[in-house]
Amino acid sequence: MTRSKTAHVLLAGSLLLAPALAFAQPEWVADVRETAAFAAVFVIVVAVIALPFGILREKFRRDLLARFVDKGQEIPAALLPRPPSRERELRRGVWLTSLGLGVGLVLFMAGGPRVAAWCLILLFLGAASFLNAVLFYRDESGGRR
Repeated sequence: MTRSKTAHVLLAGSLLLAPALAFAQPEWVADVRETAAFAAVFVIVVAVIALPFGILREKFRRDLLARFVDKGQEIPAALLPRPPSRERELRRGVWLTSLGLGVGLVLFMAGGPRVAAWCLILLFLGAASFLNAVLFYRDESGGRR
C-alpha cells in the first residue's frame, strides 16, 4: 500500500468515527473521554491492520519489477502505476460526492443537522476532485475543457 492509500485508510477511519464524537454530550465529560478513546483505539487498530499488508504488497511489487529489470525483460504495463487522468479524478469526485450525500442523509436522519455536518468533509473533497479534473487535466482531444 502506498503512502497515499495508507493516508486514505487513516482518513476513512477517522471520518467514520467523527459522527460518534458528535453524538457525545459536552456536559458529560466522561462520555466524551470514552468516545474519544474509542475513536483513537479504532483508528490505531485500522492503521495496525492496514499498514503491514500495504507495505508487503508494495514490497512484492518492487521485487517483481526488480526481477524484470535484472533479467532484461520488458515490464508489463499492468505492473506500472497508472498515470493520473481526468477520468480518474472525475470518478473520484463522483464517488466522494455521492458518499458524502449518502452519509449526510443517514446522519441527518439519525442525529440532525449538527451531526450531518460531518458529511461536508466528503462533499468538499468531491468538489475539489472535480475542480482538479477540470483545471489540471486535459481531455482526450488535447485541449482543456
